Amino acid sequence: MRIRPVQGTEWPPLRELWLRALAEAPEALGGSAQEAAAWPEAVWRQRAAPAPDRATFVAEDGGAWLGVVVAEHEPAQADTAPSVLLHSLWVDPVARRRGVGRQLVEAVVAWAAERRARSVVLDVAEANAAAIALYATSGFHPSEPASTSGMVRMVRALLR
Repeated sequence: MRIRPVQGTEWPPLRELWLRALAEAPEALGGSAQEAAAWPEAVWRQRAAPAPDRATFVAEDGGAWLGVVVAEHEPAQADTAPSVLLHSLWVDPVARRRGVGRQLVEAVVAWAAERRARSVVLDVAEANAAAIALYATSGFHPSEPASTSGMVRMVRALLR
């Protein structure tokens, strides 16, 4: 299994993976496969293209894309370094329980550390015990109690 950033020309397989993820677990990516299928090519190209403030990582095994996660800078507070938001983590059911999710999380953490972020943050559904366990064993801690939306914010501080 190899974890790597998506390149701009790889928008077709990113689109395919994203639609597969939305069909299997729409809550993981926040949307519907029907909506995403209607996005124009330009949106997919932008999502695949590397940018200084955003990266999409995939888990690849023998040419098959089996997982995805997105890292984005959050706006910095006036007196602190920015945080990185980890979102849209999904692992294909055939690759679960093999450490793929943890490797994707660690790719985001490494990307954030390279950019001197103070922390990595994420929001996870309070009911998603498996995801919360993954994040907890990856060094994330709840920073806020569950909101009325049923989401929990978790944070992993980065050593500087």
